[in-house]
Amino acid sequence: MALIKNLMYKAIVAELNVPYPAKGYYGEIKRGTSPRKASGNLIKSVDVKWEVDFSSDPNSPEPLLVVEMDDYYFWVDQGRKPSLKYPPLSAIEKWTKQKPLPRFRDKKGRFINNETRTFLTARSIKEKGFQGINFITKAENAVINELVNLGEQAAAAFFTKLIDEGLVVGKSN
Repeated sequence: MALIKNLMYKAIVAELNVPYPAKGYYGEIKRGTSPRKASGNLIKSVDVKWEVDFSSDPNSPEPLLVVEMDDYYFWVDQGRKPSLKYPPLSAIEKWTKQKPLPRFRDKKGRFINNETRTFLTARSIKEKGFQGINFITKAENAVINELVNLGEQAAAAFFTKLIDEGLVVGKSN
């Protein structure tokens, strides 16, 4: 079980370190962007642990593999569809402060401040959404492949059963 936990942690961190292009929800590349990795803060917030679920059967509880991360992990993983509403500006502002980018200029040559960048990011998300990177499923598949490569077919089968039964759970910190 410790092997699975450690492999899952490493696989999640590895997937979050892969640069990915900024895409709209339906796959169109967003203009003026370059591939980038998830923020270091999301990676720092990752915690993988085992818990016991007594709710299904108190006499034979199920093990749960719990992956805890900052609450926005869901949006990084699953993405967000275009909407009539803006995403929460406070969350976008926090992200834009954490994610330093080169200083941009507007059409008149003036530098864009963080408030403007926050608004432009939120508007882009509202209009085009963004495509998730599906890092949790990719990490699960990487763990299964690594267990098989290590000759741990029984552990791979156990981990696959956990996934199939919904016993690998994501939680927000």
